[in-house]
Amino acid sequence: METYLQIQLSGNQIANSLQLSLHLAITLILDMITDNTNNDGASIQEFIEQPSIKTTEQIIIIDNSKDITIIVDDTDLTANLQILLQILLALLVQIDIL
Repeated sequence: METYLQIQLSGNQIANSLQLSLHLAITLILDMITDNTNNDGASIQEFIEQPSIKTTEQIIIIDNSKDITIIVDDTDLTANLQILLQILLALLVQIDIL
């Protein structure tokens, strides 16, 4: 008896890179808004030093099954990107860029 198992994992490298870029853009705009010219880039340095990408582990247990397809997507990352983009757009509107 032959069992078929297919697992598809979503690649998150591009999404993680986009998340970091959005974080940095928000940090830069907040520095502009608050006019932190005397902090010598301290907030940017804090951003660079703090890890902002978190990984999660999942355990999938399959018993007494055959012909299975498992698709694993990171919906948390997608939601985070959407929220970060909305924050960035709101900040750009606030400083009259959009």
